[in-house]
Amino acid sequence: MDSMTLRLMLTYMYTDSLESLNMENVQNLYIAADRYELSSLKALCSSYMLKHITATGACEILTLADMIKDLDFKKSVQDFILLHDDEIFSSSAWKTFTESHLKLSAETMLLKYSKE
Repeated sequence: MDSMTLRLMLTYMYTDSLESLNMENVQNLYIAADRYELSSLKALCSSYMLKHITATGACEILTLADMIKDLDFKKSVQDFILLHDDEIFSSSAWKTFTESHLKLSAETMLLKYSKE
């Protein structure tokens, strides 16, 4: 764990507040919150990521949610991807994602076609 993540985690544990979040450090903090079973911090991190998700960053966040096995968060990210499917599915980030995460990308695309 890097020093910024540790500082943010300890600040949250002692003050119940967070500051200086960005998409990079919140992902590391989310992993730490999962590892140390800090469910309220984990929920705060996933909420932050959902509020700041972009089409270019969605694949990375989906990978993270799947890695942590956070099914609710994963579903929310997949819903975002399906909402922006034209932009995301035609992006180079999605192409790279499908090459490295074949099962997860297929699962996400199947959701699109099972809703139609």
